[in-house]
Amino acid sequence: MARIYEITVDCRHPASIARFWAAALNGYEIAPYDEAELQRLRSLGVDDPQDDPTVRVLAPPGQPGMLFQRVPEPRAGKNRLHLDLRCGAFDPEVERLTALGARVLAEHDAFTALCDPEGNEFCLSRHADPDREDPLADRSVQVRRRVGLVFMTGCCLVLIPWIVLLAVTLPQHYRAGEWGVAWTGLDIAELLAFGATALASLLRRQVMVPLMLVTATLLCCDAWFDVTLSWGSSEAAASVTDALLIELPIAVLMVAGARRITDRTVRALMRRAGVQGPPPPLWRLRLIDVIGWD
Repeated sequence: MARIYEITVDCRHPASIARFWAAALNGYEIAPYDEAELQRLRSLGVDDPQDDPTVRVLAPPGQPGMLFQRVPEPRAGKNRLHLDLRCGAFDPEVERLTALGARVLAEHDAFTALCDPEGNEFCLSRHADPDREDPLADRSVQVRRRVGLVFMTGCCLVLIPWIVLLAVTLPQHYRAGEWGVAWTGLDIAELLAFGATALASLLRRQVMVPLMLVTATLLCCDAWFDVTLSWGSSEAAASVTDALLIELPIAVLMVAGARRITDRTVRALMRRAGVQGPPPPLWRLRLIDVIGWD
């Protein structure tokens, strides 16, 4: 099946009109002029890239590029084909496009008709781009988010006096029942976490990230209880050694792997959204931040 590879536009001055569309469209940029391109121009008797008769604008992955070519005949009549654009915020986008050189032709209920600096028409829809809408702006989501914040804040406030109470009242020594069940159960949980993480990795599923964090948490708990419950006994040295050489290093590798997968996922989403540069640190990244990249 055929697909749209490139949209070709006839124009008087390709370089200037290409600059407009590269700035107007998210993630588009003018193709760089390397030595091969400069040699092509010289073979045409052109020394300045501003006089290039054909200027290509590169598109982000999955979208068609644009090619602007100089033609001798002037534009006649209304275009039989035009582009329909969508954006996140309509009024600021109209202002941005007109600042780049576009001109408003007509305003309608559902869209505004504009033209580029050479008069080629295009439309800007008033309907928000569904790919740019903020899922967190939904009222029900906001209510659940507020309830969650109140609940987690309440947990913090309850835990503070509870920890103080435990520190004061718990005995230094305690004889526990079902000792074997407790430790065997923890090891079984670790086994299931490792197995689920391996399966998610085999299937290349995003659930691998939380599974890696769960596995790391279980390993840290194992190391903590191993060391604290054996402290002062003959098994303390072995517990500390296991924690430092086995459990904690594996936990660190799990957390680092989850961070790396998240980083690469964000990087791929940024490229898809046409955003250049490295991804921001996670502590600066909003829960759903792809919508803010333009």
